[in-house]
Amino acid sequence: MKIFKLAENNYNTKEMIFMADKELKLETKCYDANEYGYLYGLNKRISDEEFEKIKPYMRNFRRKDFVDGIIKVTGRPEGYRCLEKDVAKVEEILGIENTLEKRQNKIKKAFEDPVQKVNLKDKAYDWLNTLFKKTGNDLNKLNLWIARADELAGIQEVNEYNKDNFHFLIQDIKEISYKDGINIEELQNLFNKYGIYFVVEKALSGSKVRGCFKVKCKNPAIYITKNYTGKDSFYFELFHELGHCKSDYNVAISKVIVDGDEDREKRADKFALETMISNDIWEEIKEDYNENNLLKLSQKYKIPMSFIVGRMAKLKVIEYSSELYNKYKMI
Repeated sequence: MKIFKLAENNYNTKEMIFMADKELKLETKCYDANEYGYLYGLNKRISDEEFEKIKPYMRNFRRKDFVDGIIKVTGRPEGYRCLEKDVAKVEEILGIENTLEKRQNKIKKAFEDPVQKVNLKDKAYDWLNTLFKKTGNDLNKLNLWIARADELAGIQEVNEYNKDNFHFLIQDIKEISYKDGINIEELQNLFNKYGIYFVVEKALSGSKVRGCFKVKCKNPAIYITKNYTGKDSFYFELFHELGHCKSDYNVAISKVIVDGDEDREKRADKFALETMISNDIWEEIKEDYNENNLLKLSQKYKIPMSFIVGRMAKLKVIEYSSELYNKYKMI
């Protein structure tokens, strides 16, 4: 019986013995941020007869098959791969028991346990940091972080997205923001309720990315790093990405928005600033920067003090190192 070689490598005898003992399964081979998403391949060789059965669902990918070449792709894209939508069919044909769905459900169940959740996230962070050290290209690093965020988003249960509810989402976020601190879990539940994936994940070593916006299937997805120094910077990034959701949804169907064109980024910044503090309220705040007056206006308009002192620091009315900013930066 002939053996069909799915992978690109030549294996020595020891590797062949090891592979023979491995349980057959589909595993993630690469992630394409532009077009294909996750691509899956088999973890070991199968016979020609078996391969012919799954061949309709497999494609022999080459560098030329990807937008802008390999630079937008993380992992090993070259070789026979299948799309995520075809994974279950390939597994059924080959009689694979350790299915992708089972493995994902195992992770999802683990995430329900707070201790296991922390351990899994720490292991994933360490794994990605190791990959970061091996990839000097910033775009590859960015793709790895987005792929990790996609994994975390994949275990979230989201409702159908309806853009007509966008205004209500903003109002609900403002109510949460007025509470002390940053409650990531409460925000995630809210976003999921409105049909939006929401992930806040550690930034990786050497990465300057603060967040991105994309469309995952038909649902918006907002990913933010933990590169924020205060509550104001966190919510600015959150509302910035929501600005893209409001104005750039159609663009994000075919690309991930990290740094859009200048006009697009200015529009998202403007949306974030005016959502946090409207122009008319800011004009009132500017009349008197006395701390007691700021507290009164914060209570009157239900605006977090962190938003007010953050805007003051951004406009250089005060320094980020000032006592006033650091007193309220998480309130």
